[in-house]
Amino acid sequence: MPAMSFKRPVSVIALIAAAALAGCETTGTGSAAGASPARSMVNDLPDAPLGDDPVSQATYWGARYEANPGNSDLAVRFSKALRGMGSLNEAGSLMARTMLEHPSDVGVLTEYSRVMLSARQGGDALGPIAQAISREPDNWELHSLEGVAYDQVGDFANATQSYERALAASPNNPNVLNNYGLSRALAGDPEGAEMLLRAAVAEPGATMQMRQNLALVLGVQGKFDEAGRVSRADLPPEAVENNVAYYRAMLTQPSAWNELEDGEDAGNEDAGGEEATP
Repeated sequence: MPAMSFKRPVSVIALIAAAALAGCETTGTGSAAGASPARSMVNDLPDAPLGDDPVSQATYWGARYEANPGNSDLAVRFSKALRGMGSLNEAGSLMARTMLEHPSDVGVLTEYSRVMLSARQGGDALGPIAQAISREPDNWELHSLEGVAYDQVGDFANATQSYERALAASPNNPNVLNNYGLSRALAGDPEGAEMLLRAAVAEPGATMQMRQNLALVLGVQGKFDEAGRVSRADLPPEAVENNVAYYRAMLTQPSAWNELEDGEDAGNEDAGGEEATP
């Protein structure tokens, strides 16, 4: 297992679970005889989180996990919610422990990798991703995540191979095309990046982030008018003007290309074909 730099999330997990159990309305008159307090109280939770926001998700899944900490699915859901809150240390420690208990669970390996990628620790994600791929070799999501991990360590040749495998498993997938395009941009191939990002935004599943990534790649090539037109699909005129000014500035600051990594779908559930929580 890769070395971890995360701290154990006792305080955050305990506080979220406690808040959930203390804050929910009870429907029963007491705990079942012999039941643990956590299990008895979790029975009073609603059937689903009360909201889509990260705090509501973490509150709900944290309480469910505390009542049944051996359940890998609950651990993964709780980790996703913690990531949504920006609590990467807590999510990382949670998934590291879960991976020890469920070393062959693809869902666990995938979520652990997402945490690593969200923390910009792509090197630590490569091992778990490889383990998951060995179990599901045709899973496009895993190959795309592997590409992001290689991008983070600057290995663009292997990243290209990973994205090609992802596209072979899921042709014209806009998430893969988006990540592949940004990978080519980071590798110093803006023309290749533009081609891939144009293909991504032409797909029905294209997102605003993908269109803005295309605008950025156009802008840093000096194609300011077209970059502005692409941006106007989602942004107000003032924001478009600010972005174009930013693109002009980037032409004199090559190091700013590194910011493209933020557009890759590393920790986003939608990138992996999972249901959105975030």
